[in-house]
Amino acid sequence: MRHCGTILLSLIITACATASEPDARIFPDEPYGCTTRYFFQDLKGYPTVLRDSALTDLRFARDRMNGVRISIYGDAPHPAHPAPGQVDATVYATTLASLRAAREAYGGDDFTVFASKKLAGKNSFPKWVMGADGIDVKAYTTMLMDYFRFMRSEGVQIDVLGIDNETNFNEGNISAGTYAEVVDLLKPQLEAEGFKIPLFIGHERYNPQTGTENTWITNLFDKGLQDRLDIYGTHYYPRHHNEKFRSALAREIALSRSDHERPFWATEPHWDNDSTAKADMLGYSEKPICTLFDQTDLGMEAIMWWGYGVGDDLRTSLIRAVSLAVYGARPVRMEDHDGEDTLEAGLLQSRAYRCGDELRLVLLNLRDREAEAVDYPSYCLSLEKGRVKSVQAVQWRDDTPKEGGAPSLLRRAGRAVSVSLPNRSITVLRIKI
Repeated sequence: MRHCGTILLSLIITACATASEPDARIFPDEPYGCTTRYFFQDLKGYPTVLRDSALTDLRFARDRMNGVRISIYGDAPHPAHPAPGQVDATVYATTLASLRAAREAYGGDDFTVFASKKLAGKNSFPKWVMGADGIDVKAYTTMLMDYFRFMRSEGVQIDVLGIDNETNFNEGNISAGTYAEVVDLLKPQLEAEGFKIPLFIGHERYNPQTGTENTWITNLFDKGLQDRLDIYGTHYYPRHHNEKFRSALAREIALSRSDHERPFWATEPHWDNDSTAKADMLGYSEKPICTLFDQTDLGMEAIMWWGYGVGDDLRTSLIRAVSLAVYGARPVRMEDHDGEDTLEAGLLQSRAYRCGDELRLVLLNLRDREAEAVDYPSYCLSLEKGRVKSVQAVQWRDDTPKEGGAPSLLRRAGRAVSVSLPNRSITVLRIKI
């Protein structure tokens, strides 16, 4: 799999003057976290998004997105599993068409299919799989086997399985113990019928739990059931970008890795598109980007945005640019003049990622419109090791099109790059070293 895919960026390179003391330092040989190995298209909420062949080619042939997240239906709005042994193929038709288009455009064998239970509030599961207080393990396992058989008949192999989705909102009541029961009942049946055993992901809750006892993941480990969990995944939204939930996420990831280096996947990050966000999408974008920083800091290996690509707009352009900055890359230490923490809004927020001989920097200068503007007409970034061979940049401001534009200043010399970072700007740099 090629991890170092690029996005076209505006290019300005002129003679460069460096500052005696740089505004920010980058340490290319001090990596942390993990490489983001997977960038998926989420088809759960928008299964029709890949009807556009040009968009499909952009995502999967050019950007090299390498997987899809698809629904396990059976919820009330999508009654694909009306009874044991029955699957309504028409309910899955749109998803399958998008999946096939993505797989064909990608063209590689290392394409990953992640199947996740569809959420519909308290009507997420068919009545026939329900018991007195949540799912009936045997019945739900029967439904999952029906799903696997159907997908195999359609030429689809399931590589990753999420048997639950946001248990805090559905009626399944799939506790850590119940989750393990489903895994233990399902795996031998899959093996007996010759299926590849998928990787099992959990807990897939909406937000990490802030407690330290009697949480889903503490219960899984306390009961010695952690070997049923292959991947830790959770839904960490922009509203969770605060000390309380960031600490909770760090605790859960640390516990998930206490027995071995279990992967962490960001399985439903959001970049809101409600009326508040639309009123100032540029300014709002600090929150989802810093939420992404939280997750790459903590070792994120996969990302799949909810609602990515349902509009040709600024939001979609920014999601693409920021995602391609982290995809295939690993964070490296960077210190800007405002420090490394990102919880205080309006400061200069920055992260650096490395993919081979390329550094990818994401820089935010997004003070509120009502706050006093702080502009950096020539912000100097210096490498602690190595030299800058070339630099490319794209910048979004209030006066640029949705695709972004060139910064007013971009120059390099030796190990330094200087770039203009006006107030209300988002800048992505790609530096060859």
